[in-house]
Amino acid sequence: MGRLPTDSRNGYVALVDKGELIGYRVFGPDGRVPGGEYDESALDTGGGLRPELTGRGLGKQAIATGLEYGAAHFRPTAFRVTVASFNIRAQRVVQGLGFVPNRTFNATTDGRSFVIMTRRQP
Repeated sequence: MGRLPTDSRNGYVALVDKGELIGYRVFGPDGRVPGGEYDESALDTGGGLRPELTGRGLGKQAIATGLEYGAAHFRPTAFRVTVASFNIRAQRVVQGLGFVPNRTFNATTDGRSFVIMTRRQP
């Protein structure tokens, strides 16, 4: 799985495998959900896979690839992810990558519940 920066001005990075787009990662404010309490103590990151690729065990590798890219390009002291509370599978994946839940909140856009998780960098 590789990566290709798509626009360095907005923090979005395409995830590609054998030349095919499989998903994306985003870094910075675009990785935040409206309604959450965020500060500059960690670099926010979010992303997704093409819908037909979910449930195939690619999530962990996709997120790990994105974190590797983010660590090399942004050099944060910590990463932060925001995951929908109902998405237990995604929560397990990011916890498996060392993220720890910090708090929950309801989005101001639609009232859905989210969990904010962080991971310190070595």
